[in-house]
Amino acid sequence: MKKYLMMVMPLLLCCGAASLGFSSETLGTAGAAPKGGVAVYFSRGGNTVLPKDADAISSPSLRLVDGDFTCDAQSIAAWIAEETSSDLYAIRTAQKYPIDYDEVLSVGRRERARGARPKLASEPLDLGPYTTVYLVYPNWWGDLPMPVYSFFDAHDLSGKTIVAVATSGDSGFSDTLNTLRRLEPRAHVVKGISISKHRMAEARDQVLKWLRDAGSI
Repeated sequence: MKKYLMMVMPLLLCCGAASLGFSSETLGTAGAAPKGGVAVYFSRGGNTVLPKDADAISSPSLRLVDGDFTCDAQSIAAWIAEETSSDLYAIRTAQKYPIDYDEVLSVGRRERARGARPKLASEPLDLGPYTTVYLVYPNWWGDLPMPVYSFFDAHDLSGKTIVAVATSGDSGFSDTLNTLRRLEPRAHVVKGISISKHRMAEARDQVLKWLRDAGSI
């Protein structure tokens, strides 16, 4: 398995087809949990240059947890991977983003305005083994972050089920679901869950409830 993928310990989980929008053809066996999943995420976590005094940083979506920095999308993707026995894959950019949250938003806005496709540093993902892709991303200016576009430029998700999971400042998915359907017209795009960055303290419970409501843990 490539170094950017991390296997997680499986838990007993069965995601219901009706709730998540999976068909029996996608599942293989009606009512069974989707197998061969991967949680793909883009976040500030691995795409920010941290200063030497990083311990003093306090920024929305960027937190110090047990001595390591983590971000909203990164945390959510890890929870999903754990609960669904999926692999984990980070979209990493060659050029890092600023540490300041407002500066990150400004950079993201400029990238969106010019339709940028940031160069990726992460090794390409072999999608062959996977039927389900949990895509976790922050909603930047009502759109996917441009590095997520770069990911789709480099990968063909035809025939895959894409479960969209967005973080935002309360704007939800905006039009990102339609964008995903345009980018991958031969994939099955499923509306997953949107998490507000203002409610990250309870986000794990929200994610577990979403998965539980989809079936049972």
